[in-house]
Amino acid sequence: MKFACPHCGQHIEAEEEWAGIQTDCPTCTQQLTVPHPSGVPPPIAPPTFVFPTIRNQELSPGTLINFEFPKWILQLDPTITQRASDVLRQSELTEITGRDLLKQWSSKNFFAKKDLFKEDIAFTVHNSIVIKIEQVRHHEERSLVTTTEPDTGQRHGKETTSEGLWDKNAIEKFKNKSVKWVRGGSGRSRTCNYCNGRGKNTCSSCKGNPKTTCSSCSGNGVVSCKKCSGKGALPMTCPNCRGKGSIPKSGIAVGGTIRGGLGAGVVFSDEQCQRCSATGIVVSQCEKCSGKGRLDCFWCSGTGICTCSTCNGTGTVVCTTCKSAGRLYSFDVISATARNLKQQFLLGFSPPMKQSWFKRLKNVDSQIFEIGNPLSIDSDPNPPPKEGRVLYERYIVEIVPIVIVSLVSRKPVPIYLVGSEHRVRNYFQLLDFARVTAVSTLILVSTIAVAVLLLRQLLPGL
Repeated sequence: MKFACPHCGQHIEAEEEWAGIQTDCPTCTQQLTVPHPSGVPPPIAPPTFVFPTIRNQELSPGTLINFEFPKWILQLDPTITQRASDVLRQSELTEITGRDLLKQWSSKNFFAKKDLFKEDIAFTVHNSIVIKIEQVRHHEERSLVTTTEPDTGQRHGKETTSEGLWDKNAIEKFKNKSVKWVRGGSGRSRTCNYCNGRGKNTCSSCKGNPKTTCSSCSGNGVVSCKKCSGKGALPMTCPNCRGKGSIPKSGIAVGGTIRGGLGAGVVFSDEQCQRCSATGIVVSQCEKCSGKGRLDCFWCSGTGICTCSTCNGTGTVVCTTCKSAGRLYSFDVISATARNLKQQFLLGFSPPMKQSWFKRLKNVDSQIFEIGNPLSIDSDPNPPPKEGRVLYERYIVEIVPIVIVSLVSRKPVPIYLVGSEHRVRNYFQLLDFARVTAVSTLILVSTIAVAVLLLRQLLPGL
């Protein structure tokens, strides 16, 4: 979008995301605010803390700079104003040192414009800071479950004072862990309501009548042999005649016939089987009942009376709830699950910085704080869950100097120098895009050429 400087009328072009941001006019160097495209500012977002940009001449030694830190940071570190002022003074840059750093960076970067600093281009340099915060919250969720067991005398939770759900710190700080313990003072003994304190209950199988007449033998104690159907004997096919009742008999006859004349021959005939008396069936004694035709009842062992196997003839069984103790002991068990909630956020110059700019910085003013009472952070980017509580918090607070360098042109895009080593970020306007395009094209053409050669080797017919 395009707009005019309210001081000198110079036409300026800027991206829409710079709406509402303060910068310097490239012509008159007066400070101005980039207007919104529609002329109406957008709805107010959650408050973000923007620290002031300081020119080098304003950094007088020994004075504190008013950064207007949020209250929760001042509560966490009351000395952060002094620390931030010292960091800003130690890492300040002027227009000359800022130009020299960019010249040095451009000479080492192959894709940077080499003739950019040959011209007398005006620079504006502002020094500021960014607060990088790494937060770890020790968050716990707890629940209460009542447990009942037989009262064997070894009682838990028999303390005289009752323990609250959050009275005990059972998990070490910042450990992902789950534990359980008996809530102190929650133990209570009572009579078992399932057996009324007797420790025994009526047998559910025999209903308290453990000896009954055997239903299998009707109280006789014996039953008919099923193998011989109570006869004591088993009919079977005669093994001698194989059930025919007769067996073949052979003999020799001497004599002759009219036709055959003199001679001898064999004569065949049948005779009655003596073993089965020509019936073809013989009867044998039943081996199972020894020929008696009856057996002792298996269920009552020949007594005619059955005893309940569940209660062994006593009519009662042990109470499964109290295990014959007659009393029950109840107590509360607290289950706690702890996990660490981690997040990082930046407070400082707007527009919002990128997290990747502030990784692995050297010589950073950093301090660690551990507190027991959670801080109330305005516009918390990731608030903790409503279930449970935050018991501890750990903060790593790093004060990172940042220098905003703007090339005075019609389309000002700031360049950021991050950290004490002044790493260059957001340097797109310093790049020679013609060289970037040429190198990218060369890489693309080379890749295609190599692919074609490989295909020709794999497929010779191409």
